[in-house]
Order: sequence, then C-alpha cells, then structure tokens
Amino acid sequence: MKERPILFGGEMVRAILDGSKTQTRRVIKPQPDEAWTMQGPCVINGHYADGPCKSDLRCPYGKSGDRLWVKETFMPLTKGFAYRADGLINEKFPGINWQPSIFMPRSASRIMLEIESIRVERVQDISEEDAIAEGCGYYDKPDDFPLLPLQDFCDLWDSINEKRGFGWKDNPWVWVIEFQAV
Repeated sequence: MKERPILFGGEMVRAILDGSKTQTRRVIKPQPDEAWTMQGPCVINGHYADGPCKSDLRCPYGKSGDRLWVKETFMPLTKGFAYRADGLINEKFPGINWQPSIFMPRSASRIMLEIESIRVERVQDISEEDAIAEGCGYYDKPDDFPLLPLQDFCDLWDSINEKRGFGWKDNPWVWVIEFQAV
C-alpha cells in the first residue's frame, strides 16, 4: 500500500467530511488519441477495470487499496492547523495567512482516503448517481438553491478544467477514482 497526495478545493473537502463525496475524476495526461481506444477490458495497474483501452495504464493516483492524503488550503497555528474549508476563521481578518493546498505538508493533512476502485471513462459518461457521489447537487447553506447533480458537476468540472483545455465540451478521458474516508 502506498500513500500519495491529492488536492481538493474547500467545497469538495466539506463534501468528503460529511460523507457525500466518494468519487473524484481526474484528467488523464496526456490524453490518448483515438487509435488508443477500442472496446474491451482496460487494465489499470495490473487490474481489469471498466472502460475501453488497449494498453496497460498506470494511474498516477495509485491502485485499489492505496491511500490518498488530502491537500487543502490551510494555515499553521501555534498548535496545529486551521483549515479554510471549515470556515471558522474570517478570511478578511487581518493577519490571516492561508497557505495554498499545493504547499500542504503531509503532517498537516487531516483526511485520508482509501482507493476502492479506479476506472477510465470520458467525463461526459458520468451518471447522475456518480455526479452525486462526486459531491454535487448538495449545498451546506440553507438558502442556496441546489442544481441538478449533473449540471452542478458540469459547472464544477469547467470551473476547474476548462481553462486548461479539458472542459466539459472537450469530453476528455478521465480517471474515475472511488474511495472511502478512513
């Protein structure tokens, strides 16, 4: 079993903490060309998975049984850490020095995820059930109007990936990682 880091934004950290997020999709880089794909079983890290492919893929996030420690926006305190996703400290308070998630050391991480399965698919192949498992269609503020899970996921996907050339309309190949918090 190996441990690797994975970044999540505040809304998704809250969804992991409340148990509503049990999946994540990450862009496969580099994107395979059409000659790469064909119908048949896909082998990922030596295990068969759903999805078409013709080569043995290595998922950079690991394999079933491996663990992912979550990197999130944080702030070192005299004793311990504060986490922006918790919303306990006003962001406009003078002297608040939030550290971007990319810089979070392992010792500051509070969330560990165990990978249950990994598969490959196009981002637009997501089902409504999977969009819910992605933590979409839920809001933690009572006056927010929830979107349909698929629309919420599409909007979230584009907010993260469109500017990098992997928007919803581009329908990129993705790793679908199912996990449980441990």
